[in-house]
Amino acid sequence: MIRDILHIRNKENPDKIFIYYNCKKYSFNEFDNIVNSIASFISIGFPNKIHISIKNKLFFFASIIACNRLQKLPILLSNNYKIKEDINDRIIDKIDITNSHTVKNLEYKKNETQAVVFSSGTTGNPKAAELTFNNFYQSSIIWNNNFNFDERDIYLNILPLNHVSGLCIMFRALYNNFAVRIEDYSIDFLNQFKYQKCTYISLVPPMLYDIIINDLSYNFKFFKKIILGGSKAPDELLSKAIKLNLPIYSVYGMTETCSSIAGAEINKSNYKNIKYKSFSDVDIDVENSSIVINSPTVMKKYMNDENNISKLCTNDIGKLDKSGNLVFMGRSDDIIVSGSENFSSDIIEKAINQIAEVKKCSVIGIKDLRLGMKIIAFVETEKKSIEAEDIYKEIKDKLPKKMLPKNIYFVEEIDKIKKDKYL
Repeated sequence: MIRDILHIRNKENPDKIFIYYNCKKYSFNEFDNIVNSIASFISIGFPNKIHISIKNKLFFFASIIACNRLQKLPILLSNNYKIKEDINDRIIDKIDITNSHTVKNLEYKKNETQAVVFSSGTTGNPKAAELTFNNFYQSSIIWNNNFNFDERDIYLNILPLNHVSGLCIMFRALYNNFAVRIEDYSIDFLNQFKYQKCTYISLVPPMLYDIIINDLSYNFKFFKKIILGGSKAPDELLSKAIKLNLPIYSVYGMTETCSSIAGAEINKSNYKNIKYKSFSDVDIDVENSSIVINSPTVMKKYMNDENNISKLCTNDIGKLDKSGNLVFMGRSDDIIVSGSENFSSDIIEKAINQIAEVKKCSVIGIKDLRLGMKIIAFVETEKKSIEAEDIYKEIKDKLPKKMLPKNIYFVEEIDKIKKDKYL
């Protein structure tokens, strides 16, 4: 069994600050009371599977734990999913969080699903990963073994909590007894940000790009680690970060592994050829060039699948060096990783190919300093007057905005073009 860690923290040190959010401080006791108030409200009349979509990040995380205490399954939604929202901002506004209620269920079976987290909303059918109580616990432990967190640490969390990286930061803080400062990411936030004793931060490459390109790196030099994940950052971006003395630590992992499971310090000697060292209790192998992961953090299964997963066979391509460190080399499927999100080139091509004037379409990703990869489309058509704007007008309601190609090139014959010159 895994004990409710928030309840333990509240008993051990109720007045210790756990969360900084919207210019307010919340102790373990105050946050625990919020959780119990939400649990009391949703204990009657709500289904056993609860879809959560709440903009307020404090209440979002509290709702997950409230569901756990009621033995209800929280399913974390993002803007890409049009599923019925059982708990949303309107519901939360009805809850009197000043009243404290007692919830008795404070122990959980290790292999029970703690939350369902979607891996991507842009690659076709949503992949809903069932992550267990043990997944989040083990992820927090192996991260602590690697980083040796201190109870005085403050982790600046600017990642979405409905995705695995941002969510794991919250559980990491609970299990390892440190505080979290939660902020919503924007350029305005970067411009106003002051250091304020934060010790760790997790970024994806576009965020690092924004910090550097806007000349805002000074306040980020004081972190113990800037943990960079989501996708491999362009070499040029890493080079700029190194020259600015930013303490970059690159990590490898995914939703299905409950956040990252390997990492590497980045310096001027290795940024072009990063070799990821596995965290404790994580076994990474390569079979027929595909990366295979065996770890206590590997998800239980995809929701609605019958069979549980013993080890994860990924679509990532890599190799191991003589010391067993992982060199990530890319993807083996049709996925383009752009801005740390996964996009299916096949789905984009199908949307464009449905346009009557289009004879053939090909979509690829090309290197981009901010996004890592930028989506572009080649369109073969016999209609001379067609323009890129005509293509965008036809597909804008069929694809998410982030999935639209950044550039569209019209060509006479797709099979004869040299795509290499665009890469």
